[in-house]
This record gives sequence, structure tokens and C-alpha cells, in this order.
Amino acid sequence: MSSVDDGVATKGLRVVRLDLARREIGRRRLEAGLADICHRTGLYGRDLAGTGLFDDRKLFALFFILYYPRFEPSSGFVALEGEGKGARVRGYCVGTPDSARQARSVRRMAPAILLRMAFAALFHPESFRVARRLVAGAKAGTATDPTWKDYPAHLHINVDPCLQRGGAGGRLIEAFEERMRELKAPGIQLHTSTENEKAIPFYRKRGYEVLSEGAPGHSLWPGFPDARDLAFCKRLSGADETRA
Repeated sequence: MSSVDDGVATKGLRVVRLDLARREIGRRRLEAGLADICHRTGLYGRDLAGTGLFDDRKLFALFFILYYPRFEPSSGFVALEGEGKGARVRGYCVGTPDSARQARSVRRMAPAILLRMAFAALFHPESFRVARRLVAGAKAGTATDPTWKDYPAHLHINVDPCLQRGGAGGRLIEAFEERMRELKAPGIQLHTSTENEKAIPFYRKRGYEVLSEGAPGHSLWPGFPDARDLAFCKRLSGADETRA
């Protein structure tokens, strides 16, 4: 789930790798900041708060963002505002250089997800219903994706809605791409939706092309019958030289 917007340079933000950000502000503050932005951009770039679609922020974060700071912190980046322990997370670009490996490793999140689902069943039934669909979809989608050969890396990027069109997204994705080159990934892919109209020009401007487009009628959220999944991809120049 990726949402970002384009714009001029943002002042006062530092792009920091996840593992270093965790050392600076602590795991709890880092994960809380990531979870907050993930939820506030979770409805095709819009805020999920107040919609009644998925009110359990912690469960939402367990599905969509918390794997990366816990298990691949050396691959992703955050935009931090301020210094030291009080710095705030204002955006992120997280992912992996190896989607096939991540698809296996993400099962390590299962205990935390299932425990939180039990809580949601009692206190957030709307979140529990969506979570059941996500779990069923994950079980059904265990086959290796043939596109991983050319584009083994993937990313998720979101920026605080208050700072969109400020250039943070561009700085984050550039840092992530450079990190993927260092880790010898020849290409990156990402998924968004035709409903996320702000994000699509951002990706195209940075050289991402449509890899595939899904059929309508499979939206995670009700009320979007025409929404279609879009997979974007980009070859990383210099990756072959890095591998050599």
C-alpha cells in the first residue's frame, strides 16, 4: 500500500535508515510513527480514521508495515523531523531486496497478527472481518511470482499527509533505490491502485512503468467497484556493476 505526492524540497527532515532511526528514537516510538502514517494513508492514500472500515490501527500496522522495522530494518528508510529521542516519523519507504525471501519470512508476523485478531474480534469487528480476508488471501497467494526474477525488490512508501507535496517522498525513494543497488537488486516493483491518483504521477516521474493491471471488483475496501491494482516496476541502473 503506497501513497505519496510530489513537490519541492522539504526542509527540516532527515532521511534515516530504519535500524539507525530505531537506535535514535527507540523501537516503540519508531513503530508508533510508522503505524500512524500507515493508517492515515491506508485508504488509497486517504485517512482510514472515522470511516469505520478498519479502526484497529495496531492490527492494520501488523499487516502492512511492522514486518519491515522488525525483520528488515537495514533495507528501509524514514523521514525524521527533529533530533534525538523526540524526533518524529513523518514518512517512510520500506521494503526488501528479495521479495521471495520476504514472502517466506513474513510468516514470522503470524503470532502477533493472530493474537491481535482475537482482540479485534471482540472490540473491532469491522477490522476483524477485513483481517480474515487478508489472511485468506495470503494463504492463497503463496506461489512464486515470475516477475520477481527481474524485479526482486519491492517497496512501500507513504508520507505524512501534512507534508505531501514537500519533496520528502522523492528523497525517501531515492535513498531506497540506492540501498537496493548496494544490495544488488536489479529491479524494484510496487503496488498501488488506480484510486490512488496522487501517487501514480509520482512513480511515473521517477521512471516507474506499469508492469501489470488487475481487474476491477477486487478492492479491499467497499465502495470502490472500479478500483484496480497497479503494479509498477523499475530497472535499477548500476545494479549489474554493483553485483560484479
